[in-house]
Amino acid sequence: MFVYDYFKRNSVHWGILDFLNNFTEKPFKLKIDSYLKVLEIIMNSEQGKRRNKAKLLNDDYKKAIEPPN
Repeated sequence: MFVYDYFKRNSVHWGILDFLNNFTEKPFKLKIDSYLKVLEIIMNSEQGKRRNKAKLLNDDYKKAIEPPN
């Protein structure tokens, strides 16, 4: 499965763990970079549910990696 193919499915089924499990052949950092790049492309080029879901997932990722105060 190619990265873009993953995001062709209904946005309800998108999730970082599912994404990571679908791409076992790539190094972890490359998978994360690909995931974030595609979310950014969707946020900047689409509207509606897909854009909203991409923004939500991107925001969730940023919150998860943010160091605690």
